Amino acid sequence: RAEAAPVPAGTRAVRLRSEDARRLRTGDRVDVLVTLDPERSGGGEPTRTVVEAVGVLAVEPPRSGGPAAVLAVPVALVPRAAFAASSGTITLARVPDGP
Repeated sequence: RAEAAPVPAGTRAVRLRSEDARRLRTGDRVDVLVTLDPERSGGGEPTRTVVEAVGVLAVEPPRSGGPAAVLAVPVALVPRAAFAASSGTITLARVPDGP
């Protein structure tokens, strides 16, 4: 397993399974989106942004559940990330480098 970055103050390390984790590296920043079953989305857009521009602390190799990334999620948004992980398909969209 690769060495994980330290967890910044005000965040929690949250592990999310996603095929997108395969193309990430520690230090990348990602937006986390969840795609719900259309019936669960209330007829609206089934894909929603969960958190934006969070840091990748570690990337785990594929296991029985697939690849995963450990992200530094702001404390207030951890429940939202946990709900997303248990409710739909997670997409990790890499945020461009820069200020």
